[in-house]
Amino acid sequence: MIDTVLENLTLQNQDIASPNWHQDLLLERETTLKIQQDHFVDWREAKNQILRQAECKSRCSSRSGFVTPTLTFQITSK
Repeated sequence: MIDTVLENLTLQNQDIASPNWHQDLLLERETTLKIQQDHFVDWREAKNQILRQAECKSRCSSRSGFVTPTLTFQITSK
């Protein structure tokens, strides 16, 4: 599905500008990778982590004081 979305985007107008915050975010992610505070996760593992997080949120959302950790994913293509 993601491949289809990306393909459709590339077939559309090539003059779509990235939002201003995008370059800053990319530079931040690049820096965290260089200093090994972040790493890539393949798409299957990322989906599994997202599903586990969603399941936990649905089970635990009514508990007071429960904090769900934030997961950040970077998608790599093979």
